Amino acid sequence: MFCGINSRCNNPKDSAYKNYGGRGIENKFKSLDDFRCYVTDFLGITEFEQIKGLQIDRIDNDGDYRPGNMRFVTAKVNSNNRRNSKRKRNVRTKKP
Repeated sequence: MFCGINSRCNNPKDSAYKNYGGRGIENKFKSLDDFRCYVTDFLGITEFEQIKGLQIDRIDNDGDYRPGNMRFVTAKVNSNNRRNSKRKRNVRTKKP
């Protein structure tokens, strides 16, 4: 998970880079151990079974991967926190 975050944010050759690092989103965790400590201490995840089948999600979709802006969610919740989902929800239709 940490390696995927790092690649999306720091590797221009990663297919997802344009949506993460290319938009200025950074991984604020200095190391894998730093990330693990956040997940176990702050999020309270002590066993893999607690997050099995879940995805990492940034609460503020325009914010960095940093403490306080991450959670584990289902794929459905994660897909609703996309930039294109927010745009669709905010589109207003004109009444005749």
